[in-house]
Amino acid sequence: MAAASESVPGEATKLKLEPFIIQKGIYRAITLKDWRRNQVVIPDTFQKLLSFPDIDPNYPCIEWNKGYDEMLCMVKINSIMNITGAIALLKSTLNAYLHAAGIFDVRKFKTKQTDSSWSAAQVSDHLLKSNRFILGIIRGPAARSECKPDAQVHSIRMILLDDSRKLNAREFNIPSSAPADKDELLHTLKETTEELITQAAGNDPEMICTSIELPVLGMMTRLEWLYFAGYHLERHTLQLERIRQTLTEMNVH
Repeated sequence: MAAASESVPGEATKLKLEPFIIQKGIYRAITLKDWRRNQVVIPDTFQKLLSFPDIDPNYPCIEWNKGYDEMLCMVKINSIMNITGAIALLKSTLNAYLHAAGIFDVRKFKTKQTDSSWSAAQVSDHLLKSNRFILGIIRGPAARSECKPDAQVHSIRMILLDDSRKLNAREFNIPSSAPADKDELLHTLKETTEELITQAAGNDPEMICTSIELPVLGMMTRLEWLYFAGYHLERHTLQLERIRQTLTEMNVH
């Protein structure tokens, strides 16, 4: 479907065209610059956006031309968040992370960009410790809640996928200065996340976990913690891509 903005209100009706209103909601989006020089990037970008399991499959993809050479590719996120969606997100983001980490050779995997930054190994260790902690929360004490079990999912996504927002590691997930070898680390991360998925399927996702309260978000339901784990993996997959690009530019071999 192709569409264009009205120049004046009522223009579509006057020209006997069917109007289309972009629904209010949360969208995944990627901005393309200078796309006219390489138009094949458009379908590739939408394929990437559509690969995520949290998108609304019944809503059209949107190309928003913001200028002659700038396009915003958008897909709507499903407003219904449930245990099936959370598990699908975890599986998808785990696979994406393991693929991104697998591209690093052994030396680059442990190489830091600067003295104060994390290596890919430390990012992986951070995720492993985080998912072990979340696994304990899922298994821990929980209570009934009158709130919607997915009430904070969109807020979790907005916080974790905001690249401009610096999030400090907590005491329980600060990575080691000398993490395990690559294969062992990624294997353990995979096993721990798969156990998290198994526990998710066997516990009531609507119960609120009472063992910890996060800043801003407070106490969260099991369902929200699962989405947290999924979007956390996605956040650090993007970080790995930036680390790899920087090491390439630094000519690290």
